[in-house]
Amino acid sequence: MPTADPSSHRRSIPVLVAVLLAAAGWVAYVAWPTSRAASAPPSDAVAAPRPDTAAPLTAKPRAADARETTTPSPEAEPKRSTLDQDLRVRVVDHRGQPLFELPLQVCTEEQLQNTGHQPIARVLTDRQGMAVFRDLRRKMNELDKVCYLVHDVCFEQPPKLLLDAKALAAEVVERVQPAYGSIAVVVDGQGIGAGAQADLAVVRHGEAEDPTLAWQRKSWTSDMHSGRAAFHFVELGRRYCATVRRSKAEVGSEITGDGPGVPGEQVELRVPLDVDHPVAVFRAITADGTPLAHTKLRASIRKDWGGTIDPEVVTDAAGRFRIDLRERAIFSNDELLVRCNHQGREIAACTELPTRLGPGRHDRGDLVLRPLGVLLAGHAFDSAGRPVAGVLVRAGASVFHASAWGSSLEPRTLSAKTGVDGSFELTGVLRGSEHHVWVDADYQRSDPVTARAGDRDVRLQVYKICRPVVTVRLPDGMGWDGSIGLSLRRPGSNESVATPATAQKFEKNIVVQMGAVKSGRYDLVWSLGDRPMGAHRNVLVAPDQSVPEIDLRTALHRISVSLVAPGGARDKFSGPVFWRETGTEEWHQTQLRDNPFRLVAAAPSVDLRIYPAGYCRLTANAVAGERAFTLRAGVKVHLDLDTSGTLPALPYVFDPDPTVDGNSVGRAVGSPYFTADKRRATFVLPPGPVSVLWHLERREKNGAVGGRVLSGHSVLLEIGDAPAEQTFRLPLDGAALDRLMRSPPW
Repeated sequence: MPTADPSSHRRSIPVLVAVLLAAAGWVAYVAWPTSRAASAPPSDAVAAPRPDTAAPLTAKPRAADARETTTPSPEAEPKRSTLDQDLRVRVVDHRGQPLFELPLQVCTEEQLQNTGHQPIARVLTDRQGMAVFRDLRRKMNELDKVCYLVHDVCFEQPPKLLLDAKALAAEVVERVQPAYGSIAVVVDGQGIGAGAQADLAVVRHGEAEDPTLAWQRKSWTSDMHSGRAAFHFVELGRRYCATVRRSKAEVGSEITGDGPGVPGEQVELRVPLDVDHPVAVFRAITADGTPLAHTKLRASIRKDWGGTIDPEVVTDAAGRFRIDLRERAIFSNDELLVRCNHQGREIAACTELPTRLGPGRHDRGDLVLRPLGVLLAGHAFDSAGRPVAGVLVRAGASVFHASAWGSSLEPRTLSAKTGVDGSFELTGVLRGSEHHVWVDADYQRSDPVTARAGDRDVRLQVYKICRPVVTVRLPDGMGWDGSIGLSLRRPGSNESVATPATAQKFEKNIVVQMGAVKSGRYDLVWSLGDRPMGAHRNVLVAPDQSVPEIDLRTALHRISVSLVAPGGARDKFSGPVFWRETGTEEWHQTQLRDNPFRLVAAAPSVDLRIYPAGYCRLTANAVAGERAFTLRAGVKVHLDLDTSGTLPALPYVFDPDPTVDGNSVGRAVGSPYFTADKRRATFVLPPGPVSVLWHLERREKNGAVGGRVLSGHSVLLEIGDAPAEQTFRLPLDGAALDRLMRSPPW
């Protein structure tokens, strides 16, 4: 076997090295563009637009993209690698410092318009001012809608930034936060506990703003800690309304004040508890006098109109708890029902809750919670003394005093059915020591009996009732143009014992079932609206007896009136309408709602006086059938409030009311109110004498609080009969206004 030449090995080594170097160079040459692109630092995003503008976010293309021979269209579908990238947002303040824990949201246009909708994503910035939105690009691409990056902070118009998923190439988007300050809401008083929250809302001022809509504006919420809640990133130069709520479903106190005015300023808004509204304080104890300390009570406030409010109530170490009385009763006092489980037994108490108290704390004493058991018991029997089984027995407020409408019985009563022997037991708790007890079945009733709590021998005599059916015949094509009133009355009396139990539309014929009455003789009376029309006297009402029909086919007439604006448009109008049947003296009133509006009268023609808002009064006599009237336009009038006194801040406003003959005739242009920052109101008024009365109101709660307490707040204006705009001065006694502010009626 030949021997290899060692010199040939030495000659082959340089050749091999050269081949390897050439291969490595070729690999490096081929891979050079990719490696260069990978090593290039990411391009910075373009400068953010001004906070008050919304511009699409774009970024400079990477070096790898720059080598492409064609530029992709902005409308082209984004690359898969771009969709898989998270969107990283860095937020700095106006000085370039990163913002920590700034809440950011990504929303569509619809979500921005309706704050009740959930955003696409919500993220807080970290200590470097960075927020990372996971999988946001893909969500935006799937939605295919315009999206915005919004700072959900205390700005009246939060700065927003337009995000375009198809043009968003930058990995990091930088956003500059406008100058801001902070507000600390501090409770000035006692009683703040766990679960309390503070709300902060921007108070807006503007010529076209309506204070009645203040409650609809967005507010920000923060939890209270040791009687203090912090709101960062607050817009400068605004007024804010701070509200403190002690617990869920319980209204707290509020105060309005100026926010920060310069960057970095912190402002305190101190909210005084129990000063601006009444609060009732009770002490919950057991039957043996032991306070229920640190106990959660299930509380229900039974409103006089039939609704309920269920606040969360927790007693303190002495058993005391608080009930906010900001929500006032309409007709009578409310009821408070509290209950809890104590030592394995359900205990409860019910008491009257007065709601017409002055501001401040009101000690209502001890509330004794007793074990639930049988409150009342007894028997139901008929006129022959036989037991009546299966009828419903109620106890509580009587059927006539349960509420203003006489129908909301359930929250204030207990009920149970009688057994086969006519016996019943009512278990529960009711307010007071005496109660009405009665039978309330489909065709059986009893007269109410008064019984004391604990009675075990309540006797109820049951009688049968009937529900007569009445047929009313109307002219053909009458339509829904009025209302027929029916009632059964005792002979020779104006007291109604039954009205229709079922409602029917005002069509060709009306068939109604009357309410339950005892068998006997009654007067069946009918009326058109509030005007008596006739009666069937001494009608026998019994289960097997029908009542006479009411024939109105020749007694009713329909009048249709169309109103036309000066330009010929048949718009909707508002204002009062007074009318009477021609040849009579009694005037009746209705309101303009539909155009044309229709009247049903007992005469073929009517006389009209119409006060359409913003137009001249229309008077017409002997109007019959279908008629159309063209209105005369009013005059644009500016009313300037002239006073040296200090007006209260919103939501208190002065509400002007232009009237003619005591009827409101003005149509407001923009906001009709005078406020601390707005001394002009504009109306369209009819020419001639117009009286303007204005009074102080708390518009947020939609209730007048001032009324006729100021001098010089009613003037008579003479509106000229000219189309040009006119201006009038309304003087208000400044000294009287200052006295009002020192001793306000609210």
